[in-house]
Amino acid sequence: MSDEQPTMAPGLIQAFNPEEVEEPTDGRRRGKGQDDPIMNLRSWTPKTRLGNAVMAGQIITFEQAIASKLPIREVEVVDALIPNLEDEIIKVNMVQRMTDSGRRVRFNVMACVGNKDGYVGLGMAKAKEVSQAIRKAITAAKLNIISVQRGNGSWESSTGPGTSVPFKINGRSASTRVTLMPAAKGKGWLSGDR
Repeated sequence: MSDEQPTMAPGLIQAFNPEEVEEPTDGRRRGKGQDDPIMNLRSWTPKTRLGNAVMAGQIITFEQAIASKLPIREVEVVDALIPNLEDEIIKVNMVQRMTDSGRRVRFNVMACVGNKDGYVGLGMAKAKEVSQAIRKAITAAKLNIISVQRGNGSWESSTGPGTSVPFKINGRSASTRVTLMPAAKGKGWLSGDR
């Protein structure tokens, strides 16, 4: 047994070692229009400096990619560095525009991606068809991925990984105000009347 550091990104290791293929456990199957991100990595040709560094094995974690200060412009970079991303469609909205030749219908989709371990991304996209809009929204969410700081919300539980936000966070949109406060594990969601 050796203590060697991996020389490839985790997603590239999965792409080039096909014997470790796992089937999705949530019951969803990807259609023919939605290709598997791991399969796409096999035929990926990087076009950016960050993509070349990931493919060459110089960058093997998402933290290293952020520290390089190079922009993430290829979705395959995210697929290579964080291979276990899950996607969720939050909203599908039909938008109509009236023209002199009739109504033009487009679809607006909001999607979220994350690995349930500190990385999350949110993206929106518009297209003439729902499937195209979903694909574009998932791609936008992967390109907008961020690392979320986590901490323990109570002085009683200072060991182990963080399960809450590390400090108080306020957010506002129109008349809605949201405040996230640290809490102990198992506290759940609490909301006030005002």
